[in-house]
Amino acid sequence: MPKPPATSTAVPVGIAVPGQFRDGLFSCFNSPLILAAGCCCPFVTTGQLYERILAKKGTCLLVAAVIAVLMISTTVFDSQCSKPMELDAYGTLTVPEPEGVCVYKQVFALFSFAAFVIIGSITCMVREKVRAKYAIPPTCCGSLDDFCCGFFCPCLNQTQILRHLEVFEEGQYSITSPVGVEAV
Repeated sequence: MPKPPATSTAVPVGIAVPGQFRDGLFSCFNSPLILAAGCCCPFVTTGQLYERILAKKGTCLLVAAVIAVLMISTTVFDSQCSKPMELDAYGTLTVPEPEGVCVYKQVFALFSFAAFVIIGSITCMVREKVRAKYAIPPTCCGSLDDFCCGFFCPCLNQTQILRHLEVFEEGQYSITSPVGVEAV
């Protein structure tokens, strides 16, 4: 006798379901404010999640400042090592090779890497704690799920976590709050 097909029940997007994230990793546009904060100011959302989930009261500003300094200094000083484009004799736009090695470029590349590691590490730890708190199983990578999401797509991951917390902990997201939620 043939086995009947498995049935599934549709769950509307954005509805809190126990054992699952509120919505998918790529459902960023469900909350435009959180999307803007996560993509444009990842140092802020990293600090907010650090203070809110890892219970380090008063550390949001410190974490955000360290990451911001690392990211901004990389951008500013990297541009100092680059020469502007020039027109060659044929009217073609070229980028001249710098004379010698710009030591600052290597130093600030390390700053950029440090910011990447800090954001990725904090995002991994936060995701692990949120999944444990809400009994959310890993999706595709098993025990490496938090690592993959934390390092390969930290902005998407942070916005997913913030959207999830906004529903389950009933608070409106605020970019100016140290924990990402307006005080009631």
